[in-house]
Amino acid sequence: MSKETTQLSLDELKQVFDSFDTDGNGSLSPEEVMNVLRYLGMNPSTEDIESIFISTDQDVSNTIEFDEFSQWIVDKVDITSKNDLLEIFRLIDLNNNGTISTGELQELLYGLNINVSDREIERLMQQADVNGNGLIEFDEFVKSGGLWTRIKLTVGVVRSFYIQAEFDSLARQYNQLIRLWVPWYEENLEVTLDNLQNELDAPNILELGGGTGNLSAAVLERYSQADVHIVDSSSKMIDFCQQRFASNEQIHLYEQDFMTLDFKEATFDYVISYISLHYLNDANKKQLFHNVHRWLKSDGLFSYSDIFRGINSQIHERYNEQWKRAAYEVGATDEEWNHFWDHDRRYDQHIPIMTVVDWLREIGFVDIDITWRRSLWANVIARKA
Repeated sequence: MSKETTQLSLDELKQVFDSFDTDGNGSLSPEEVMNVLRYLGMNPSTEDIESIFISTDQDVSNTIEFDEFSQWIVDKVDITSKNDLLEIFRLIDLNNNGTISTGELQELLYGLNINVSDREIERLMQQADVNGNGLIEFDEFVKSGGLWTRIKLTVGVVRSFYIQAEFDSLARQYNQLIRLWVPWYEENLEVTLDNLQNELDAPNILELGGGTGNLSAAVLERYSQADVHIVDSSSKMIDFCQQRFASNEQIHLYEQDFMTLDFKEATFDYVISYISLHYLNDANKKQLFHNVHRWLKSDGLFSYSDIFRGINSQIHERYNEQWKRAAYEVGATDEEWNHFWDHDRRYDQHIPIMTVVDWLREIGFVDIDITWRRSLWANVIARKA
């Protein structure tokens, strides 16, 4: 729950809700939510609106009541965050010139159904316009209070609605593609989890390459008291996980390259990596395995799933054909397969799985085993003595 939102009264939240509820019937319809998004220059699809309602409409009435609205929004809007405020400011700054004019404020208030007179708008501008140039700059916007707080909250709520829709859209796209690229996705994920069979109630876990958080979410279902540290070099994936795990204090996010990580020795009970290291060259892979060994506590486990190269060209080609057949069986098209294959040839740097086993043994891991394999895809488990 964000600090500022907890300080906001239910009356202030109710004012925001009522400004969206244009027919005054005490609930928000899909049409009302769509309209308020459009007022801020967004163009949501029907599917986007459905995603918002799936997240907020707890009683499945196809309307959002105030209690559902307030419960949902409390973890979504933080008007003390400069990053959030900058995004809110940009939505109000319709001509993108870095300031808010009287005309832009009037248009915003009208679109959001906030009824104020021209005189009140003038006072609002004067209140925030510290340097007296007739425009509201970002620093002035950040410091403004009174009705400006309600404006920030209202626009923040609208932005959160839209982020939720984008989040769900990206999740659908990612989950559809990953299951075509990795036809055994769920099976492999389950094995990665099953490898972590120690008697720990609250393990400290590092995930290298979080993606959209599917593995970490599954980890928390199995280890409800775990602390999970997700590292990903993609800002989009980190933003996605931030949205997905917004209210979960057990999730810690790092937007960072794996090779620049510097955790303390013996920090983690488990290190997991799921289809995330195939683009690293051999030297970086081996160095990362050294680092994983150092970061693990004694008796800690490393569960590593990825795509590997066949031991020779003939076996590798046979594995490729198996992979292709499996991808087509789960619905991949020629275009999608060609995209996967082109990406694989351009960017991925595979090594034989037995090379990984040899490296792990050389580094000092014990109890190394290949616990699952399908075509080029496999899982390796190793323990730090």
